[in-house]
Amino acid sequence: MVAFRRLEEIPDDPLPWLLATTRRVLANHRRAAGRREALTAQLGPLYASAWRDEIAGEPDLFGALARLSDRDREILLLVAWEDLDPASAAVALGCSRATFAVRLHRARRRLGRAMAQINRETDIILRPTEATK
Repeated sequence: MVAFRRLEEIPDDPLPWLLATTRRVLANHRRAAGRREALTAQLGPLYASAWRDEIAGEPDLFGALARLSDRDREILLLVAWEDLDPASAAVALGCSRATFAVRLHRARRRLGRAMAQINRETDIILRPTEATK
């Protein structure tokens, strides 16, 4: 992708340029993966214990969070629990602010749908049936 975007910059002998570009792309990928792993290792136990402590107080919210993917949960928790602004959260995840904003919007939408599903399930359980009236 880098070579395609920078076609005009590729020198006459492209191999060294392509190899250097590939090396930088792979290094960036490895650094991003390392940051994600470090963040997961650091925050995972914190979130797990916080969920256990608070799940009794907000079962719908924590139940909905539990239904989300790890990625969505991480995005939401960086903003809600860690109180990071989108720019700082984007740095923490190794993505652009615009990318983070889109991911946050989508994660919030999925959280809303999960909470609505839990509410529907709760209504079905709590709604008296004709037999019990």
